Amino acid sequence: MLYVEELIGPNTVNTMPEETISDYQDHGDPEPRLERGLEDARRVFRELDKSGVDYTDVTDTLEREGVEKFSVAFDELLSALGEKRESVVAA
Repeated sequence: MLYVEELIGPNTVNTMPEETISDYQDHGDPEPRLERGLEDARRVFRELDKSGVDYTDVTDTLEREGVEKFSVAFDELLSALGEKRESVVAA
């Protein structure tokens, strides 16, 4: 439940699978937590910057690589579905 509870906050979007939602409804403790520990988070970002970590570069790289991997997987899925369709149509 950690990743569910820590991301509860105003104006957030829920992308949880239905099973996770059901489990959370049974066992969760809903309350806004997203904005807790903001000063600690700011300190971590300051420390990252001091140690030469370019956070924007890190997030841009993660986003770009994630989209690329999703795109490759999606293309593979479409190709496999196309092949399956062709085999069914030919039969």
